[in-house]
Order: sequence, then structure tokens, then C-alpha cells
Amino acid sequence: MRRQISLIALLFLIGGCVSYHPQPLLPGKTADSLESRTLDDPGLRLFLAIHGRKPNRWPERSWDLADLTLVALYESPDLYVQRTYMDLSVAGITTAGQRPNPSLSFFTALNSIVIAPEETSPWALGMLFDLPFETAGKRGIRIREARKLSEAERFRLGQTAWNVRSRVRRRFLAYVLGIRRTQNLEEEVQVRARILRIWQQRYRSGEVSAIKEDSARIDLERARLSLNSAREQEAAARVALAQATGLPEKALDSVRISCSDVEEAPSADLLPAPSVQRAALINRLDIREALARYAASEEALRLEIANQYPNVHLGPGYAFDQGDNMWALSFSVPLPILNQNQGPIAEAKARRTQAYALFTALQFQVMGQIELSLAHYRGAIQTFNTTRNLLVRQKAYQRMIGRRFEEGEVDRLALLDAQLILVATKRSHLAALMNAQKTLESLEDAVQVPLVGSSGRVHRPPARKNINRSLSHGPRPK
Repeated sequence: MRRQISLIALLFLIGGCVSYHPQPLLPGKTADSLESRTLDDPGLRLFLAIHGRKPNRWPERSWDLADLTLVALYESPDLYVQRTYMDLSVAGITTAGQRPNPSLSFFTALNSIVIAPEETSPWALGMLFDLPFETAGKRGIRIREARKLSEAERFRLGQTAWNVRSRVRRRFLAYVLGIRRTQNLEEEVQVRARILRIWQQRYRSGEVSAIKEDSARIDLERARLSLNSAREQEAAARVALAQATGLPEKALDSVRISCSDVEEAPSADLLPAPSVQRAALINRLDIREALARYAASEEALRLEIANQYPNVHLGPGYAFDQGDNMWALSFSVPLPILNQNQGPIAEAKARRTQAYALFTALQFQVMGQIELSLAHYRGAIQTFNTTRNLLVRQKAYQRMIGRRFEEGEVDRLALLDAQLILVATKRSHLAALMNAQKTLESLEDAVQVPLVGSSGRVHRPPARKNINRSLSHGPRPK
């Protein structure tokens, strides 16, 4: 008996159990790591090269929207969190594939009737094994369900990556708008300051009353207030852009932000509306995730149906009783008399129906979102084209006034008034451009495919295969 117990103890010792290693969380250390992030990280350079962005010099001095998007995908805390969920789902596949362990129990028994008490101990020692066997392919069903749930988490990782991209683009647009608006108001302040000096000179010479001078001064002060507000918004937009990329604001101090990606907006006629909508209804990341979760709900229903069939337990045993070796073999199976797992089966059916309803509702929502976004974009492009044509005419008018001023036909005040009108037209054109870019962003979010590249070319949405492989295996934030 001692030999068998020693053998069992040895098996437990060499079984390869995992040891616990503490990993304390130090807030000060993580804060230092976040604050020390910069754009000259060697890991970031490798990440950019993997995705086809190979700068001629490092660290790069000029960063455009595409570069900053990759920076965000490299540094984003949201992606790091979602990767942990995906890793958890992958571990769930291992858990689903585990076979149930056998169990071992020991027992003692006292025999109250002893034939020869002076020679034989009244105590009996024994042990029992319980060997469970799953039936109806339950282990395979669990594995398939876990794989579908892991696939859903993989698509959710892609969804998170797309959300990161959208946030960077949205805040990049806000920062570009802040820069352009500040420049526009600086130009207006300069023009109004010149106008004020002209009215001051005319007032001192007695040509006009003080009302003209006061009105010009008030207009100048209003423009300066608007300029101060624009500078404040530009600074806030810069901080928000740095936050969207996963960097501290100081990391952007020594770099130049290139705005070339959003200087123009493509014509709505170039966007392949039918193929865009079809691709979104099939390949959008949240739709693919919902489809995977529906498949997992089907496997869950299969598992509950398989649970109608009870598992089998075999129980070989051994006992040593008064010098005799006694062997036993038991067979046990739960009896499905009081219930046949009807409750869990009904719940699993309801979950499958719910997953189906959520999937169809999501498809309908996506279809409406695309149609609405495309309609908004068409309207925004019409406004953008109108302001662009108006800007061209206003520039031509400004040149004409400039020639007439040089020829002495108009005075400097007329020239400055024309410049003010041009500044206002530029501001309207800027607002129309930003609105077109925002509606384009909404359309891209609706189809979850980049429609316009950094070169301004319109992309035709591709089919998604092996979604976000580089994201699931990419660098982790430091």
C-alpha cells in the first residue's frame, strides 16, 4: 500500500505544475513610461517600416495623417486592452479543450467482526478512482464555440483599431482647422489694423467723424478676440491630437505636422456607392464580429443538446482488508429522469435567436448609416465646390482691384476692403473643406474602409481576409 501511495505522490511532483510569479503594478513606473514616450522610438520605426512607411531620416521631422495613425496603432492603450481580451479568448480555447481529470479518493473502514483479533487488524484501507468520459462529442463542440468567440474578439480588436484611426483623423482635422483658422484671423487682424490706421489719419485730417475710427477699432478688437479664441482652440486641439496618438503633448514639439492629406476632398461621383454599401454589409468589422458570435451561439446550443446525454464514470478501486487484496469496478451514469436539460436548451435557443436579431438589426443600421453619410457627403461636396469657385473669383477680383490701385483708380481703403472680403471667403472655403472632410470621415466610419489614401486617390473597398494580423501580433505599448 505504501508503494502505491509513494508512486501517486511522485506523479504529482513531476506533473509540471505552473509556479506563481508576482508582477506588482507600480503606478509611478507606468506614469514615467507614459510620459517618456517619443517619436524617435526604435520600435516605432520598425513598426512603420512593417507597414510600408520607411522615412528617409530618423527621427522624422514631418508627420502626416497616415504616419500619426500608425503611431496611434503602435502606442494606443485601447488596443493594448483589447489585445488582452483576445489573449483571454485564445486561452479559453485551451480551457475548452481540456479533458476532465480523474479523481482519486482514499477510505478506511472498521470491521466490527474480527475472526482472529490477535493476528489481524480490524481496519481496512482502500482507494477509489473516478474516470469520467464525456459523451456526444461535447469537447469538440466546446472547442468550436471557444474558437468562434476568439474570432469575435479578433474582429473586436480590428474594430478598436478602426476606432483609434477615426479618433486620430477626427482630432487631426480639428488641429488643421485650428491652424488654418488662426492663420486666417491673423491675416484679418493685419488688414483691419491697416484699415484702422487709415481711418485714424482721415479723422486727424478732419475728413471723417470719430464714428468711422471707433467702428474700425471695434472691428479690430473683435478680430483680436476671435484670434485669441482660435489660438486657444488650436492649442487644445494639439493636446487632443497627441492624446489620440498615445503620446504626451511634448512629443509633438519638435516635429512639423503635414496637412497635405486633408487639403482636398474627392468628388462624390468617384466613390463607388453600390460596392461601398455591399462591402460594408458583409465585411464591416462589427458585422463580422456579430456573425462570429452567432456561430458561437449555435455551438452553445449544440453543447446544451449534447448535455442531454449523460457522461459516464468508471470507478476502479482497491482495498486491503485483513490481509486480503480486494479489487472493484464501478460504473455510474446520471439518470435523466427529472429533467432532460430542457431549461439550458431553451436558453441557448433564445440566445441564438437574439444573436440573429442583433445581426439583422446591425445590418439594417449600417445600410441606413451609409445612405445617410453618402447623402451628407454629396451635399458637403456641393458646398465645397461652390466656395472653391467663389474663392477663385474673389482672388481674381482682388487682383483686379490691385491693378486698379496701382493705376490710381481706387484708394488703399478699397484695396483693404477687397482683402477683407477675400479673407472671409477663405474662411468660408476652409469651413466647407473641413465639413466635407468630416462627412467623408462619417462615410468611412460607416463602411469601415479607408476610401481616400494619402495621395488623394479614391480606394475601392477590398474584401477583408486575415483581419488585423499585424495588430494582434504587433508591438505592445511599453
